[in-house]
Amino acid sequence: APKFLHVSDRDKGLDGALRTMYPSAHLFNCFKHIVGNIKASPSIPNLGARVGDLWAIQGAKTQHDFEIALNKLK
Repeated sequence: APKFLHVSDRDKGLDGALRTMYPSAHLFNCFKHIVGNIKASPSIPNLGARVGDLWAIQGAKTQHDFEIALNKLK
């Protein structure tokens, strides 16, 4: 089991520091903050019709899967 778990709003500086200090830590992104950031982004149109894409982000089990799902919105 991990000795350190952190849930973030994707703050790149904080995540980078935590990965350096705690390389075996499990870092997660808060879905509520991700959705808020996506809604505020003018580069992602018609979000209401793309709810399935949002749930793909939430269901990602790896960083790689997360990035793929997030890029589908762009």
